[in-house]
Amino acid sequence: MLEILYNDYIAAAVNTMGAELWSLKRREDDREFLWQGDKEIWPRRAPILFPVTGALKEGKIRIAGKDRQIPMHGFARDYEHEVISADAEHLRLRFTGNETTEEIYPYHYELEITYQLAGRRLDQTALVRNTGSETMYFSIGFHTGFFCPPGRTGSASDCVLRFADAENPLCYDKTNDGLITGTKSPLHAAENRIPAAGGTFPDTLILDHPKSSYMELFNTVTHEYVRVHMKAFPYLLVWSNRADVPFVCIEPWYGLPDLFNADGSIEKKTAILALSPGETFTCTQGIEISPPGKAEKLRGESFAGAVK
Repeated sequence: MLEILYNDYIAAAVNTMGAELWSLKRREDDREFLWQGDKEIWPRRAPILFPVTGALKEGKIRIAGKDRQIPMHGFARDYEHEVISADAEHLRLRFTGNETTEEIYPYHYELEITYQLAGRRLDQTALVRNTGSETMYFSIGFHTGFFCPPGRTGSASDCVLRFADAENPLCYDKTNDGLITGTKSPLHAAENRIPAAGGTFPDTLILDHPKSSYMELFNTVTHEYVRVHMKAFPYLLVWSNRADVPFVCIEPWYGLPDLFNADGSIEKKTAILALSPGETFTCTQGIEISPPGKAEKLRGESFAGAVK
């Protein structure tokens, strides 16, 4: 089911399946900024990652002395989330697991995802509450895909990924199966920007503790942008799976893929978070879209489109 949010500037749709952002349009010209899914390219749009982010070594993790098969990026994206409250500019959803998920992740918790519109910005807040009687371990992240170029005018060659502040970022080195090696290499970001096209992708960039409060996908021709606010997130991933870059994911994470030599226990997992009984953890990603640029209006779009 889709829940619709709107204000004077933005219209957003959220799918209760996975609490996934489904559409993000600029109301002045009905422009879609969110990648709309394509089964031939990437079928998802903006999944919430919980209780793991990235790949696990051999696809499994050990919890309470037992190996558990948890899918890459977790399972919260694949289940219905209950609507707790909603109005024109606000939506709160909750997921508490089920018999299937308890077999592979035997903790008791509440995962709440809240959407809040404010001007040209949509905030997504994830809250994790430990409702059990033992410490729980988890990672969480956002995996939002955006059309490239933003505003859908021009081409990826017109676009750059631009940091808010001066950066000399280090990126985690990876194995071919998506694990990290534990070493890092500098990322060349001339004038705090990375070209979207020209060999940056296909790849996954895993940035360690970026200083910037946001990264934006910026169209150098129209000056349109989509900006992801990520203050306090320790890791930022940037990903596209195609050299022609029809979309780019900008992904703030609290968590990392497994180390290539991980021992498999969740307590020792790299960058894992821990919550004592009764404690909560929150993090917020903000998505800001630009005012109209020079682009002409695209007509005939709707909230329909590719379905996962």
